Amino acid sequence: MKSKKRTWKWSDEARERHKITMSTLPRKRRTKPNTCIDCNIELSHRNRNSRCLECYRKQNKGKTHGSWQGGRMFVIGICDYCGEELIQRRSDYKRSNHHFCNKQCEGEWNKINRQGEKAGGWQGGKTALCDQIRNSFQYKQWRKDVFDRDNYECQECGSRSKSGEPVYIEAHHKKQMAVIITKNNITNFDEALECIELWDVENGITFCKDCHNKQDHTNHLKIVA
Repeated sequence: MKSKKRTWKWSDEARERHKITMSTLPRKRRTKPNTCIDCNIELSHRNRNSRCLECYRKQNKGKTHGSWQGGRMFVIGICDYCGEELIQRRSDYKRSNHHFCNKQCEGEWNKINRQGEKAGGWQGGKTALCDQIRNSFQYKQWRKDVFDRDNYECQECGSRSKSGEPVYIEAHHKKQMAVIITKNNITNFDEALECIELWDVENGITFCKDCHNKQDHTNHLKIVA
């Protein structure tokens, strides 16, 4: 048989004694001032601060903020190119060892310090030699001879330009230019002009742009544009 729960009841004597005890305890009083300590505006009873909202914002801004750490968000530096003073976010400033006040200064600095032998991907000047060959009159004539031989028609899909429907064609090297340069130890443009294999029309073939992109480029050297 389950036992009944005992309920505790206040006796009249205990109730009176409790009332007397509670009435003698000191009540909590408001310790914060009733007015703002800066502008003396009366504060709401819900405001737990000693300042009004406007004064609180002024007090907790910049160097007067409780979490101020010496202005770490922005830093003052010097432009590496023009030497003028600049202001950057600390996160951006730490990201690089070189700092510039604008993109123009960065570009001018790169022309001096990151071209030629100073470039990170420098490979002995081979890339510049390939560009020199491609921009030469001899290369443009070689490309035209390839187009003339193939009748300006893609040798893969047979497409060619029509009225209102132009097709962009390109001259593809069967044996890559970079491979020829490396094989014949070509170091300058004069040696490239004397290389017969480099200007052989039979080494070229006409492709449209789409078919040219489908060709296997996995064996290309990095010096090929």
